Amino acid sequence: MRISEALLNESIADDIQNSLLRGLKPEYGPGTEAYENILKGFRRTARTSKQVFQKQDGKTDNSKLVWALRWYVLDTKMHFVGMGMRDNPNDPVLYTEKEQERVKKQAQQANIPFGDSGIRKIFPGGKDQFFFSLNHFLEHDGIGNTIRNMTFTPEDNPTVVLMKMQEVEDEWVKNLKDDERAIQHSGLMTDIDSGKETEWKELFDEFMTFPDGSGWFDLNRAFCKQEGESMGHCGNTASYKHSDTILSYRTPHKHKEGFWTPHLTFIMDSSGFLGEMKGYANKKPTEKYYNVIRALLLDDRIAGIKGGGYLPESNFTIWDLPDAEEIVKQKPSLTGDNISKYVENIGVDDTLVEIIQSKLHEGQRFIPRDTFEGKTSAQAMQVEVQITAEYPDLHSLIEQEVTNSMYSQLLLDGGTSGWIGHRDLEPWSIKDWAETLRRDNNKDTGHNELWKHIPEASRNILNKEFATVLGDELEEDILNNAIKYDKKVRQGSFGIAEMLVEAVHSGWREGIKTEIVTRFQRSLEDEDSQFISHSGGGISLAIVLEKPGLPGDSPNRCYVTAPLIEMVDYIVRYEETYGVIEDNWWSESDVNDRAEDDLMRSDVVPAAQFDVRQAAKDFHQSMISMSPVIKSTDEQFHISYYIDAKGIDPVADEYWKREEGQRVQRKLQRESVTPKKVFRLAQVLTGSSSKKGHDKLHKMCSRLGLSKEQCHKLTSKAGYT
Repeated sequence: MRISEALLNESIADDIQNSLLRGLKPEYGPGTEAYENILKGFRRTARTSKQVFQKQDGKTDNSKLVWALRWYVLDTKMHFVGMGMRDNPNDPVLYTEKEQERVKKQAQQANIPFGDSGIRKIFPGGKDQFFFSLNHFLEHDGIGNTIRNMTFTPEDNPTVVLMKMQEVEDEWVKNLKDDERAIQHSGLMTDIDSGKETEWKELFDEFMTFPDGSGWFDLNRAFCKQEGESMGHCGNTASYKHSDTILSYRTPHKHKEGFWTPHLTFIMDSSGFLGEMKGYANKKPTEKYYNVIRALLLDDRIAGIKGGGYLPESNFTIWDLPDAEEIVKQKPSLTGDNISKYVENIGVDDTLVEIIQSKLHEGQRFIPRDTFEGKTSAQAMQVEVQITAEYPDLHSLIEQEVTNSMYSQLLLDGGTSGWIGHRDLEPWSIKDWAETLRRDNNKDTGHNELWKHIPEASRNILNKEFATVLGDELEEDILNNAIKYDKKVRQGSFGIAEMLVEAVHSGWREGIKTEIVTRFQRSLEDEDSQFISHSGGGISLAIVLEKPGLPGDSPNRCYVTAPLIEMVDYIVRYEETYGVIEDNWWSESDVNDRAEDDLMRSDVVPAAQFDVRQAAKDFHQSMISMSPVIKSTDEQFHISYYIDAKGIDPVADEYWKREEGQRVQRKLQRESVTPKKVFRLAQVLTGSSSKKGHDKLHKMCSRLGLSKEQCHKLTSKAGYT
């Protein structure tokens, strides 16, 4: 995309954004939580729209971008105006009376009725489901380009647009001929995804066969254009995960020997759970396929059903079978697409946990902190569930998980910005104030103190070096010695004195961060619950500390939990509305509202304590990595240090691991093990979704001495993903 096009897109989005903010009451202006949340929602939608609405040449379709964002603005304003119409004193009325009347008039002109605050009337199924459906049509090989070339008029609301797209798909499906649907199952065949001629048995495996000659086939790929073209759907191109595989039920063609016709497309994840389960043209499988479906579901390789995908209401469900109750008794996990029914009929057990985990995205956690054994369903629902990774300290957890809090904004401060509090009228930077604290405190508070905490082997080397070079000029003050030494030896280049100054600076910076985290911890303890709130799902989130009361930067294992009953309720509601669980379902959560009172610069900075251990660590790491030449031994610092500290100091060991890794890499390069071989294979596999091909590529890279990360980096240049 050219710079001019990018600027045009930004300009369009900014203009429409301003229309969303117009009419807000002064008390909900810049700096308030409501204002920031509105902005975040709009920007997230703008990013999604730019990704979805692209022309065939990959450029943003600005007309569709404008169309989507204008409807989003009206949808959002209708939401908040509608809340005010219910006369609930707990619901904030964000917009002025004049703006409310304007919104009501716009809705009336667009023939959009006001609904409740849950599911609005503009985007069918909600905004997320709308974009999910759009991806289905746009990624459809048979109709994708037709959909991209469609024109949206300002009067076409999202419901009308989806109906028009559905009509295009229905017409395409109607024109598919049965003979054209048949897929080759003999000899050499061209893989439609890669364009490569391959023996058909190399492409898909027989998963299960039946006496009539039909069978389920594992296509060994997450999406398949050929399956999609034959079945009148997208072939899972719109919503696949790399770990998915397609199970296709096929029958031998009566008149074309060596050809088979697909009838059912089921998506299985890496854990054996079935997600999307559709018949021809995304329709619900009919009764004539129940026997082969039943056989599949009872196979030990199928862990259960989780549901989801495009049009989840059209998925096969275990309750479609007349003997569903009997089958469920044999395999309760088959009710995983209806958690409410599972809890009602089965209760809360380890299988339920497994089902929920299958619905979450890769990397998300769902770990009960107590056993269900001996508990009633009501008692089991009260169990706390760990939903994040475990972190070594509270500091680390805030940086990674509490991404929208004032705390994290300060902790991630890179030196140019920081949180602007209502009483602090200018941004404040941890980096800048650490520099101020370093200057304001005399050098004895920092440089000489950290000298006592660096490893003895390091001190011995530098003391000997200073004594050798400075002789009679040697002082007690370590910084003065370092300055004199650098002038004589380093001749003005970056030297030991600067390392000392920067290390002390780092100690003060860490001290300020520790104070911020401490204040966070105190606010949690003051609430006597450790709860933080989830702004979207209404889930009570708790930060659990292994050792409550310790400072936030102390080794103290911690993680975030949520009550199982609230998680189940959230997932049920979300699936009913959108069909899928979003991958960042709680990352937009905010820490308690009192945070701003705890983070005034005037309170935090004076309370900060110099972190001498962090300063010493920083200095020592700098000495290892920069490794100046030591005059007394005529060798680099890290060599002298490693001789004295080998096997003792992990910093030295890590340095030498890196050195060894670079040495091996240089050796490989000298032996002509170059990326060219990888590029050639990647080019062959470009566009292929074959799991076998992907695994083959990694195997070759491994033989070349390349890691998975290096393999992905190299092959991405060739277009393979």
